[in-house]
This record gives sequence, C-alpha cells and structure tokens, in this order.
Amino acid sequence: MNNNYGAPQGVDYQQPPMQPQMPMQPQLPMKWFKFLAYFGLWAGAVLNFIMAIVYMTGGHYGALGASLVYMVFPAMKTLDVALGIVCFIMVAYGVITALSLLKFKAIAPKLVVGLYIITGVVNVLYQIIGFAIIGEGFPIVDVIVYAGVAVLWAVLNKIYFGKRAHLFNK
Repeated sequence: MNNNYGAPQGVDYQQPPMQPQMPMQPQLPMKWFKFLAYFGLWAGAVLNFIMAIVYMTGGHYGALGASLVYMVFPAMKTLDVALGIVCFIMVAYGVITALSLLKFKAIAPKLVVGLYIITGVVNVLYQIIGFAIIGEGFPIVDVIVYAGVAVLWAVLNKIYFGKRAHLFNK
C-alpha cells in the first residue's frame, strides 16, 4: 500500500544526517612555490655545480690569478676547494628540496628555509676565513649583506610556507 507521497509503506526515505563540514582553507596563491619547485631550486643546483668547479679550479681569480693567489696565500686553495665541495653538497640539497616540494613532503618548507640559512652562513664564513688568511680589507659590507639577505629570505619563506602548512603533510 502506498502513502500519500507515492512511496511504498514501511520504507523510510529520510535523508541521512548532515556530516560536519571541515572548514575550508582559503585558496592561497602558489606562484612562489611553483617558481621554486619547477625552476628556482633547479637553476640554483646548476649554478652551485658551476660554482663548485669554478672555486675548485680557482677560476674566480682569472686566468693567471689563481696560481699567483695560491703562491702568496696557499691556504686560499684549501678554502676554495672546501667551498667547491660545499657547493657540490648544495647541489644535492637543492635537488632534494625541489623534489620534496613537488611531493608536498612535510619537511619541504623547512628544507627551503634551511637552504637560505646555510647559503648565508657559507657565504659569511668564506668571507671571514678569507679575510683571516689574507689579513686585510675585512669585508664588513659583504658579511652584512650576505647575512641580511639570508635572514630575510629565510623569514619570508617561513611566513609563506607557514600559511600553506596544510598542503605539506605527506
């Protein structure tokens, strides 16, 4: 027998209870993320690779400059080779960071911030150790600029990725 609504008797056509809705995260622009993940970190890895070779060969002193610098300041060769090795390590770090971003790994934002901090520390240490070896012309402006830029980029990326933390949970 049918009720007034045309449904068979004994069948309950009640709608299921409403499920609680999760609050929607606002859609945030992802241009910086895309730039880093698809270009910036890869370009940085290539540049670090090139700079590793340049420092390890003394190419930054010019054609005849390296032999002269290393003759007068032999410890500079050790410093330059060490920086070259660090640059090779930064190649791997940059690639790992890019891949982590692309996979939305939870550690990816920390890797980005760490990349800027490490780069700043390495640049500042190179300037200070180079001064200690050569002994004149302390590069105070360079040290301030390298440290300031590293801190600025680290803070800006911390804020940027902090607002998008919900995306990085794998």
